[in-house]
Amino acid sequence: MIYEKTLLNTDLKYDSDEEKLYRFNKKLKRFTLIDPFIIYDEFNNKFRYCQARIDNKKIYIHRLIYYVCHNDFDIFNSKITIDHINVDHLDNRLENLRTATIQQQAKNKLKWGGELVKGFSVHNDCRKKKYEGHYTKNKKRFSKCFLTEEEARKFHNDNTERF
Repeated sequence: MIYEKTLLNTDLKYDSDEEKLYRFNKKLKRFTLIDPFIIYDEFNNKFRYCQARIDNKKIYIHRLIYYVCHNDFDIFNSKITIDHINVDHLDNRLENLRTATIQQQAKNKLKWGGELVKGFSVHNDCRKKKYEGHYTKNKKRFSKCFLTEEEARKFHNDNTERF
């Protein structure tokens, strides 16, 4: 499906089948692919977000895609955030994007080592069991110790509600 919208003085088009975002080039008089630049996070040593420049304003690609495809989204309202469902900030497919509050985004934590950090920790004093799975429900913390990492992760994932 193709979505079209105008932002500032630029016509934008998003093709959800190809998962590509285009802008209208006035000199060439045709739509050209937006070539985003990627922000590198030196602290975490990884690439984080894609940005594009629209009329001398830097805008995240995921916000542009969501803006083009949804009529009720204000791209300049910084209080409305866009969450990547699968936590991959470079995956800007439309089905991977949703609006979310800061609290909802905090539930959808960043990945560390390929797995979710939340709900899992390593302990030495768990009576020879090294791994603790934990979750929070109604502001109470529940935890249990396990022999394997997989059991602790399963305990957390089975008891945690994802929004």
